[in-house]
Formats: sequence, structure tokens, C-alpha cells
Amino acid sequence: MFIYFLNTNPLQSILNRMDPSCLFKTLLATNWALFLWDQYITYRQYKWNYPFHVAVFLSVNTIIETIIDLPFDLYSTFIIEDAHGFNKQTIGFYFVDKVKKMLVGFALTMPIVYGIEWIITNGGPYFYVYIWVFLSVIVLLLMTIYPTFIAPLFDKYFPLPDGELKTKIEQLAESLKYPLTKLYVVNGSKRSAHSNAYMYGFWKNKRIVLYDTLLSGTEKEKVHKLYVEAGEKIEETENDKKRGMNNDEVPKSTCSSVSLSSLTSTNGMLFIK
Repeated sequence: MFIYFLNTNPLQSILNRMDPSCLFKTLLATNWALFLWDQYITYRQYKWNYPFHVAVFLSVNTIIETIIDLPFDLYSTFIIEDAHGFNKQTIGFYFVDKVKKMLVGFALTMPIVYGIEWIITNGGPYFYVYIWVFLSVIVLLLMTIYPTFIAPLFDKYFPLPDGELKTKIEQLAESLKYPLTKLYVVNGSKRSAHSNAYMYGFWKNKRIVLYDTLLSGTEKEKVHKLYVEAGEKIEETENDKKRGMNNDEVPKSTCSSVSLSSLTSTNGMLFIK
């Protein structure tokens, strides 16, 4: 019946055009995946200790999701973004960045999942309340440590050089009663030519980060000088030199987010793209 089905539907034409080695590799990979999954279930039920199977499941799940998403992400980055002149990444940089994100994700996610499982096991009938408190603390903690300890693992942050732009942003923050304590610029141009900025912080200690792709003219030259001193590479095309905003447009692009933050007492990150 299976052979008859193959001979009477469009799948036959696909198989006829498929290279035999490709079909063999597909079947081999599928069988190996099923075999490994069966081994995982067996050891999880009978041999593995409590924390270990969680780590394996998260690792396998993350790797599978990354592999499935990889062709679409590569197409988006190196075909679509390249076609419009936005992509700045090389293949090597892309994969190093991807692996680094996976490792950081493992390090952050696994302790959180262990904590949730422990609370469910030992929290009694009100475990969901304890999970809510636990996750609320985790979110606040990550919002605090991410910009200081995690984000610098991927990009370098520099204080925005003194000048007209810095003065205008500080004046804007003061007029909105936004407690700005630090103003940074990040080397976002090594990944993409898209412009971006965000704000983060708690209470009276808030900060603004500008991507260097927002800047132009003398402000961009000052930042590039900082990059050279820090050993960062600068690769700028003629189109890149034409991009960016002037010193009046950059503060305006952050105005709405700063206003929202000051009026609603939002202490998390606010992104604008």
C-alpha cells in the first residue's frame, strides 16, 4: 500500500529528483534522532538524576530550535539585509555570535528552570505564588545585570564624547525630569546599519545607549576615534557615511521613549528601532 501511495501522488516526482545520497543522509539523520530521543527517554526515567535530565532537555531543545531556524536566519541576514545594504556581519562573526548567545542562554536559563522545578516540587498548593515572586525577582535582577555584565560580552560600550549632541540629550532629559546618570554609545555598526537606541535603569539611576549608526558628522568621527583607541575595526562604505541623524534629530528620536518612561515610572528597557 505504501509503494502504491508513492506511485500515485506528487511525492514520487520529488523523490525521483532527489539525489540518492541526500535521501540516504536524511533517513540516516532521522533514524539517529529517533534513536537518541529513545535513549534520552529511557535514561531519564530510570537512570538520570533529577537536575541532569533538565539540562539535557534544554540543551537538545535549544540546539534543535537553532538548527531549524538557522536557514531562515541566514537568508534574512545574508540575503535580504545584504540586498538593502544593512548587513555588516561575516559568516565567521555570525556563527561565533550565535554560539556565544547559546552558551549565555544556557547559563541563564538552566538555573531558572531548576528553581521553578524545585518550587513546584516543594511549594505545596501555593507554588504558583512562589513562582510568580521568584520570576519577578529574576526579571528585576536580569534587568540590572544585563547591561553591565551580559551585553558587554557581545559589544563594546563607550561614554558618548562631550559635545553638542551630549549636551542636547542631557538638556532633554532634564526638561522631562528623566534622571539620566550615564550616556553611552555602542558599536552596533559591526552587525547592522540599522539605527537603534534604548534606555534602562531603576529609580534615580537611568541610562541611555545610542547605536553609532544614529550618529553622523563630527559626532561619528569622535566615536570612531574611540573605537580606534580601543582596537575596534571600522569598516564604513560610502552609503554608511550618508546614513545617520544630525544633532537635532537624535534627541527627538529618543524623546517619546524618555517621556513615556518619566510619566509611567517604567524602570525596564525601552527599545526604539
